[in-house]
Amino acid sequence: MIRAHKQQILSRLRSDAALAAVVIDGAVDPNAAPVLPPYVVVYMDSGLRQVERESSEQPTQADFRITTQCVGVDADQAEFFAEKVMALLLGWRPVVAGWSPQAVQHRRTAPVQTDNAVSPPTQYISDVLSLTTRKA
Repeated sequence: MIRAHKQQILSRLRSDAALAAVVIDGAVDPNAAPVLPPYVVVYMDSGLRQVERESSEQPTQADFRITTQCVGVDADQAEFFAEKVMALLLGWRPVVAGWSPQAVQHRRTAPVQTDNAVSPPTQYISDVLSLTTRKA
């Protein structure tokens, strides 16, 4: 269930030509070769699950949090990718077999920040979105 929803999110982002080669699923591996900006890291939690029907012992609803970090060489590039992500995900309803997702909602954002832990420093924007889905 989680992977199917996450795959839809990643596929949606990668369907955009500007994002196709820069979307990363999860954390950047610190032991791998450095990833140069621009890139977009997508994290998705395992979801808060609920059983809404008394006749079911399996979760019938899940609320996911999707966090994106849009990283650029400067603030303008980070903002460009953050705008792309929002244009693609906000209000969109993924299609997942056996589930009925609601539209993706924007929950919070952080202003452009500098990452001085890398050389050269980068700029990034973090956004948190939510996705509620119910068993069909």
